[in-house]
Amino acid sequence: MGAIPREIRLTEVRQKALRSLGRLKVRRAVPIMVIALSEEMAGLRKKAAAALGEIAHPAARVGLKGLVNDPDPNVRKTARWALAKLAV
Repeated sequence: MGAIPREIRLTEVRQKALRSLGRLKVRRAVPIMVIALSEEMAGLRKKAAAALGEIAHPAARVGLKGLVNDPDPNVRKTARWALAKLAV
């Protein structure tokens, strides 16, 4: 079996990092997560939105609203969920 391309490995690491930061509610990571909302890869946008929903920081609202019309249905769904968490 061949080696996994470096770009794919880095994407997986970034997704796991976003998930962990969200679960741990690391508020200092919110600015980085907001930047990740504009990533090219849908999986990264989805993980960033989910992490921001877990933290429920008001600074994420504008970025999350921008994903409500994302081309990827999973990203849209996660963004709506995260916005609902901010409303609580």
